[in-house]
Amino acid sequence: FSPGVFLEAQYEPLEGVLLSPSLRLDYYTELGHVALDPRFFARWVISESTLVSGGVGLYQRPPDPYESDPQFGNPDLLPERSLHSTLGFEQALPFDTTLEVTGFYKSIDRIVVNNPASYTDEAEPRYINQGKGRIFGIETLLRFAPVPSVRGWISYTFQRSFRTDAPGEEERLFDFDQPNILTLVASWKIGWGWALGARFRYVSGNPWTPIEYTVYDSDADVYVPVYGATNSDRLAPFMQLDVRVDKEWT
Repeated sequence: FSPGVFLEAQYEPLEGVLLSPSLRLDYYTELGHVALDPRFFARWVISESTLVSGGVGLYQRPPDPYESDPQFGNPDLLPERSLHSTLGFEQALPFDTTLEVTGFYKSIDRIVVNNPASYTDEAEPRYINQGKGRIFGIETLLRFAPVPSVRGWISYTFQRSFRTDAPGEEERLFDFDQPNILTLVASWKIGWGWALGARFRYVSGNPWTPIEYTVYDSDADVYVPVYGATNSDRLAPFMQLDVRVDKEWT
């Protein structure tokens, strides 16, 4: 049972300016912990074609159930915590086109990680809140509708995500770090009930840890892998193209 309360206020001191502070309160029964997350959002409509917005806020989430389990995990864990911040603008362009650009940064702490001391000492907890991370990037979205029969959008995000598993350890790429994410969507109403649409996606491959070489263990008759630096290599990118044709009969 994890009740939560969310409060939000909206204040317009000037025409076109919106200030919105908010507060979220959660209670995590399994941890016996109260999480208080203040947040703030602001928007300024400079003109009919230009808008600027930004926000900052604290977000928390409880550990996974197995991590805080009294028997298999650590019931004294704290919720993982992250501080989000964004700043962006929206600009209307000719030919019914809109451009949005948003920069973002997220700082994470109290990430639940394995406790190396528990490998040799059963009295040590299996999981601890010693990890931290950071994510930053910029997102661009271009919507277009040059004529009534054609519309679509192009979205591109550049982002990087890093983690540090314990104090004093080197920072590494996060397992799902994807620097480049590109999506193109377009549709064309040809006429006579016919429509043609397409979507293309490109996403950078996830990082992975390569095996440098192996050592033969003659006692067990197995080869033991020796890994390179964590997430020092990357899988091939993902690409997908979908095409759709519609016909409508009336």
